[in-house]
Amino acid sequence: MFENSPLKEIKSGYKNYFNFSARSSRPELWYFVIYFIVAFYFFSFLDVAYEDPEDPVAVFSAFFGLANIIPLISLQVRRLHDVNRSGMWYFLIVIPFVGSLTLLYFYVQPSFQLENSWGEPSVN
Repeated sequence: MFENSPLKEIKSGYKNYFNFSARSSRPELWYFVIYFIVAFYFFSFLDVAYEDPEDPVAVFSAFFGLANIIPLISLQVRRLHDVNRSGMWYFLIVIPFVGSLTLLYFYVQPSFQLENSWGEPSVN
């Protein structure tokens, strides 16, 4: 029924934690991004709930964010590879607004249907 279930796509993001040289489909990136946002808000809620007024440090969300920054970046680079772009395009993120919009445009594009330097086309 569900060829690409959200859990399968999230696991794939963690399985390829340091893989910057392959391709990722749109569902793989977007399911992981949605998971990341929801989990980050959950850990932020925990930070607020257990905040010490004398020492307000966001330990839970900071740890979660640091632990997941590498798989998130690697997924974005692999998604760029899937639309036949170099991973160096990721550095557009440093250009305010325009860079983020350009990357968003690349991330929503359909997969390049031919084999490229980074491998076979993704399933979706």
